[in-house]
Amino acid sequence: MKYSKLSTFKIKKILHCFANELTAVQ
Repeated sequence: MKYSKLSTFKIKKILHCFANELTAVQ
């Protein structure tokens, strides 16, 4: 349970960084 929560947080953080990079490119 704890591990899945941590991985979900990592995925959200990666997606957020990816979105920021896309915005910066545009």
